Amino acid sequence: GARAAGTAAGQAVVDAGNCSVAKAAEVASKAAVKAAKASGLPPHQAAEAAAAAAVKCATRAALVAEAFPTVAEVARQLDMKIMIDLRDEMHRRHMTADDLERRGDHDRNDLLTPGELKDVFSSVGVDVHDDTLRDVFHEMDKDGNGRICFPEFLETLEQRHSATQDAGRVAAAVAGKVMGQAAAESGDDPEQAGEVAGSAAAKAAKDAQLTEEHAAECTV
Repeated sequence: GARAAGTAAGQAVVDAGNCSVAKAAEVASKAAVKAAKASGLPPHQAAEAAAAAAVKCATRAALVAEAFPTVAEVARQLDMKIMIDLRDEMHRRHMTADDLERRGDHDRNDLLTPGELKDVFSSVGVDVHDDTLRDVFHEMDKDGNGRICFPEFLETLEQRHSATQDAGRVAAAVAGKVMGQAAAESGDDPEQAGEVAGSAAAKAAKDAQLTEEHAAECTV
């Protein structure tokens, strides 16, 4: 479909190297719009395809050559509320020994085993698959002792989450611009073109799990 065509085009330029986040989003959006037009899809479906492809490829460009790919993928799937909850969780861990134990760190320190990290995620409503946890530890357990530092893990997670949020904002802006231009070129009046552009930007913002503030910036 149009989304697949856009994603394939965007990923191709990312894989070719030296591709910015904006360029990846633009190539993906334009390819999706072209495929949607060839398939006779209505504007709202074209907007959805362009938005989805733009977000996926922009994120891929933002995380290319990522040193912690599993951590980055986990970060991509978390919204801002969960990130705040995890930060609060880390602060709570420094309060009392009883709190450390209650919150999952059975050894009462900042070093977590896979089971303890799973407990931490469960405490904020996130179910992380055991295979994902294993890969996270493979990436971050530098000395191979079966433990990772929670503050260090959280910092890495927050950095990747910030990168994906930035990519999402770029993708939303680009998808909106591309869809607006396509609508105008097809004969839509400025108001209609603006509505189509706004629809694409809003869909991309939703796909990227942007905060309400950031989503509003993209859809104005």
